[in-house]
Amino acid sequence: MEREEILSKAVEDNKGLDIADLEAQKTASMFGYYIVATLILVVTLVDKAVLGKTNFGALMACFMMFSIAFLVKYIKLKRRHELIVSILYGLVAVASLVCWIMDLAKVW
Repeated sequence: MEREEILSKAVEDNKGLDIADLEAQKTASMFGYYIVATLILVVTLVDKAVLGKTNFGALMACFMMFSIAFLVKYIKLKRRHELIVSILYGLVAVASLVCWIMDLAKVW
């Protein structure tokens, strides 16, 4: 395959896509991901310090976000590691959900 053929095939494959836009979107998504995780951690720590209890709802949301992110990576990359991490984060999210519900029902 000659250089011109390779270039024309690449142009066809990326038709309608702006690579710079895709990279900017990827960077923005990752930045948002980390900011949200940090904010949830701060809210949880402040709740514990001020109210004396853990905000399990915020923790559940954070761990579910991590679980879904790793699940999407697994679907795209088919790496077993991503699936295992997704399942572990999912289990922690479910445990946080149970604790949140128990806290709401004043079981403990």
